[in-house]
Amino acid sequence: MLSQLAATDLRALAVFETVAGVGGYEPAQDVLGVSQSTISIQISNLETRLGFKLCERGRAGFRLSSRGKIVLEAYAQLKFAMTEFQDKVNILSTSAVGTLRLGLLDHTLSETSLPLVEVMQRFQKAAPEARVEIVQGIQSDLRVAVLEDRIDMAIGAFDTRSEAIAAQWLYTERQHLYCGVGHRFFDRASAQIPRSEVEAADWVKRGYSLGAHVTHPVEIVYSSATAANIEAVALLILAGQHIGHLPEHFARPYEEAGQIRRISPETMSLDLDFFLISRKNRRDTSTMEVFRLAINETMS
Repeated sequence: MLSQLAATDLRALAVFETVAGVGGYEPAQDVLGVSQSTISIQISNLETRLGFKLCERGRAGFRLSSRGKIVLEAYAQLKFAMTEFQDKVNILSTSAVGTLRLGLLDHTLSETSLPLVEVMQRFQKAAPEARVEIVQGIQSDLRVAVLEDRIDMAIGAFDTRSEAIAAQWLYTERQHLYCGVGHRFFDRASAQIPRSEVEAADWVKRGYSLGAHVTHPVEIVYSSATAANIEAVALLILAGQHIGHLPEHFARPYEEAGQIRRISPETMSLDLDFFLISRKNRRDTSTMEVFRLAINETMS
């Protein structure tokens, strides 16, 4: 029996709603961006908390139990009540109130296509009473955090091919291939470096996936280093042994200082589309609305 509703219960109920909506664990994993085993654990834990089965899986396929159908209807009523409560509380103030929980990649500050300092200045001016919580992480972690309502919005190079994601395109980031001082490519013209030699060089590999929607322009034959973020990639390139892709805006000051050098033609460059994402089918809080407006005004 469920004596008290916890935050983990609400997250599990949201997962259950998605599973019920798409008709099973397998299609739900693409919508939620998590594995079937993770979904199974969350549903199983919820069933343990409730004291009864929500759904059944077998040769006949997936189906809701009779109690599961009632829980699904009750959860829809609960979501409506929570949204109504939030709306009533928000109108108590003439300005945006509450907390904006924003996710960012580690290297976005120097991107001139979206000057985040100006965006934040506009947001803070429009919502002086609001609080801001900013977390940094890799694309996959931020995406899951949005889907699980641990953060409200995130800016990054996300795979947006999901019915659970609401996405607004912001800009395209171009990443070029670089080497550092001391590397054997550093003093050679790009035209004198065969593609096969570039592919066989010692690369910095990303410790995370860019997503199935991104096609890497170069086949990496060998790598002795892995980096968890762009700053770590830059460190290894600057050290002189490895080559790797860096965002053009991030690499510019190092390139101007003569510490790194671009070694690839445009055909070896990488383009990543950046989006502002949130979870679909949730209503924006007042702080989210103000932040969207700040971005649109900045980019107009």
